[in-house]
Amino acid sequence: MYPRNIITGFVPVLLLLSLYRCIPPEKIILPGDIKGHVTDTIWDYGIENAYVTLNNTNDTVRAGINGFYIFKNVAPGDYEIEASYYGFHKNKKEITVLPAETHVINFTLNPIYHPVISHRELDFGLDLISIPVSISYNGLEKITYKIKANPNQEWIKIQPSAGELENSDTLVVTISIDRTGLSTDIYQQQINISWYDSYDVFSWDWLNLYVNGVLGSESNIYYKVMKIGTQLWMAENIKDGTDICCDSYQTDNGVIEKYCFDNDCDPYGAYYQWGEIMQYHHPDTGITGITRGICPEGWHVPTTAEWKALIDYLGGENVAGGKLKDIGIIQYGNGLWQAPNTDATNESGFTALPGGWVNGSRDYVGNIASFWTSQPGLIEMYSDSAKVVIKNFDISSDGNSAHSLRCIKDP
Repeated sequence: MYPRNIITGFVPVLLLLSLYRCIPPEKIILPGDIKGHVTDTIWDYGIENAYVTLNNTNDTVRAGINGFYIFKNVAPGDYEIEASYYGFHKNKKEITVLPAETHVINFTLNPIYHPVISHRELDFGLDLISIPVSISYNGLEKITYKIKANPNQEWIKIQPSAGELENSDTLVVTISIDRTGLSTDIYQQQINISWYDSYDVFSWDWLNLYVNGVLGSESNIYYKVMKIGTQLWMAENIKDGTDICCDSYQTDNGVIEKYCFDNDCDPYGAYYQWGEIMQYHHPDTGITGITRGICPEGWHVPTTAEWKALIDYLGGENVAGGKLKDIGIIQYGNGLWQAPNTDATNESGFTALPGGWVNGSRDYVGNIASFWTSQPGLIEMYSDSAKVVIKNFDISSDGNSAHSLRCIKDP
């Protein structure tokens, strides 16, 4: 006698067999299969892990090695099938699945090409009024573009601001500015570029526009610039580099290293040891400096003679400090200099800040501004005086102390 569970298991099978026995052969509908190959249009390589979707059902499979895929047991009927993969345009096809048949649907995907922009950072400095930007395109599909400032600014002109690009086209876009009405403050503006291709795929790119300053040598920090006499000076302390404060010395390792406090280099900028600001070059004893150091391209670490020329232009060592110092006084947490900040007018626009210096700890913040020269030397200004003091510096005895840096434009 058969066990009860075996008999129970036979019942559904017998029922199905009896049902099929009752259905005429012409009424039995068998499923079909869909298989194929997903490749790219450039190299004809199979795209492994490409997505293939039956849009009517949202069933999706991933292509395997060499881009092959398969759907099994698909109910007969009409379907839209789509192949896609990151970085490629989608490809859709229509298919009618017939009973008990295997259908081969192959896909080729066009890569999405992004135009190549010659440079993204447009630094107009104090005197430039136009900068050309080259845009090259090697895609297979025609694209349309639109370029505009975000937000829109009437003083920024873009020509041409819209158009089309096809394969192997190179476009030169001229970005111009109207300085009429602009102050001596720095301006930073984003320029957006929108792309649409024949698949109506949208992408975007950008340019960064800067006016009245100079980009830092290692990062996109934009420093205000002032013309004082015949010299161009940064009106802010340098703060480029990687903060290592305060566990180790700055070293000759190809990386600009700096000291900041509480992960913040504002408002006083960063502090550097003399070797670091010079990038470990020898002292520069010329009248006009030639050592770029950590300064931006086209700028250099000022010599003592260049500092002396600035001081003389502002009336000499006894009064120039007042014309160089920021006018703020620390009161109830506001301002930067301790009282009395003697004779501070900042009429030069140099805006010297009392960051003090670092030698194991940060000292004289609020009381002294201390800047490097390339001799090496130090330029100091004080809260209780209008003087500027020029000092020689012996790196052999105190090479670990770190001070502020202002760069000067090459002649």
